[in-house]
Amino acid sequence: MLSFGLLEKSVFLQRQKQNTMTSITLEYDGRNIAIKKALDLILYLGARIAQPKTKKKNAVDQALMEVERGEIVECSSIDDMFNRLEAAS
Repeated sequence: MLSFGLLEKSVFLQRQKQNTMTSITLEYDGRNIAIKKALDLILYLGARIAQPKTKKKNAVDQALMEVERGEIVECSSIDDMFNRLEAAS
């Protein structure tokens, strides 16, 4: 990863070459006019800005987020749990 000065903006650039995609990540100082112009030139030459890929959360992370949001239900017994499940469907 290339770093230039203060981190203010990130740009994800991709270019296409024989059905393969090459990606780079740049961190740069958003106040630096020279870097902005260089990025404009790169984009003008055919590179494109791609959205970063989001990481899919696993079941444990999803469960922890449900607990934080208060989306859990406490049951006093297994019968109580099945009664709640039947009532919900």
